[in-house]
Amino acid sequence: MNRGILSETEENEIEQILHNAVKSEIKEDVLEIEKNEESSDGNVYVINCKNNKYIAKVYEDKKHAKSMIDLHKKLFQLNINVPNIVYTNYPNENENKCIVIYSFICGEQITNTLQDGKVEEVLITEIAKRIRKMHDVTCGENEFNLPALPFDTWNSRKALVHFDLTKSNIFLDENNDIAIIDFDDAKYGSAIYDISILISTFFFSKKRGVDMIGMNKFIDEYYGKDDELKKVEVPLIKESAIQWIKYLLEEDKISESLIDSFNTKIKLISENL
Repeated sequence: MNRGILSETEENEIEQILHNAVKSEIKEDVLEIEKNEESSDGNVYVINCKNNKYIAKVYEDKKHAKSMIDLHKKLFQLNINVPNIVYTNYPNENENKCIVIYSFICGEQITNTLQDGKVEEVLITEIAKRIRKMHDVTCGENEFNLPALPFDTWNSRKALVHFDLTKSNIFLDENNDIAIIDFDDAKYGSAIYDISILISTFFFSKKRGVDMIGMNKFIDEYYGKDDELKKVEVPLIKESAIQWIKYLLEEDKISESLIDSFNTKIKLISENL
């Protein structure tokens, strides 16, 4: 991934490549290309056209780019609502950067749909079913050549792990369907970690406390009638959630302003799970 700061010349070159790609391959006229300044990797662009909008990502690591391309293609083909790839210059060996242009999912982040800080039960149900399907269709071999989880205590149900299932990466699209975006931190490992990450971010909060009703609703909907799997994995959620939070804190993966909030999550999870 491109984690460096590009020069003005490089930025202009990338914008020109994006402009030409949209015009020649997607057959649309570009109105404006904006760099997403909120991207931690500095590699995300929003392309505004007359009729549509697109998200472009610029990768220096071609192996990672291929993983993202293969992952999005498979999930999209299996009717999991993720951004569709509409253009990529991969595997052009003459290019030192890999460009991937994704469809733009119109809608709003789950954060914008909250009632009193909580996710509605109907949305919890749909989110749980979507994530379970994502795990089911990727369970088995590491077909996308994703990096292994930096920690993985468990040795069961290895699958694609989104690894960043926060409210900002789950959308309610214009058709009221659940969509999942931003797989750039995806790993391969025990699916229980995605469950634990989502539970930590959705149902444990320094500001709002603990939403046990919402958490139990998510767990019940995720496992459905799979009682044996539920019996094995639910007892692992507490330790997995704490592992993830400690990893973020120890590796400086979160901003200083959120450290206290995440330490509070550890306390709440330890006391309530």
